[in-house]
Amino acid sequence: MNIKKIPLFAMILALGLLLHYLVPSVIFGGMKMDFLLGTLFIGLLMADSYQEAFMLGGASGILAALTTTFPGGQIPNILDKITAALVVYTLLHFIFAKQKDKISTIIICAVIGTIVSGLVFLTSAKILLGGLPVSFQTLFLTVVIPATIGNIGLVVILQQALLRVRGLFVVFKNN
Repeated sequence: MNIKKIPLFAMILALGLLLHYLVPSVIFGGMKMDFLLGTLFIGLLMADSYQEAFMLGGASGILAALTTTFPGGQIPNILDKITAALVVYTLLHFIFAKQKDKISTIIICAVIGTIVSGLVFLTSAKILLGGLPVSFQTLFLTVVIPATIGNIGLVVILQQALLRVRGLFVVFKNN
């Protein structure tokens, strides 16, 4: 793993954490959109190995666990971020490897990654907590789907910003 990337990964995840605090709850039941997930996907564009993807997913999961508003959502947050990180890394670096700078690719990855994350979170919360506050379907439709739409916008904006500072990305790739 290239340790020179760690500060960049930290800044990307810090941006997600900052957005989490600044943006008010607009989703069902006072839930917030998971900005850490969108910034995780951007960080995965720069990851070069499953080790880096796992590290990003774990760090993102820990930050999400520390700031969750879902009762008992700490472990489900860690599980869903790691799972989503590994799925999106696989999509970006193996399935869409030659097209990972395209907007369509990051949109597809954001949609799949957010849905996978939401499914893992809700399933693990249901198992670990012995149930959910409302039905699985209600939470999926009122939290996961709006978060998916929000993450599309977030990753497109962040990806365009990343492409504009491409020199920084090239420096990290070459070292």
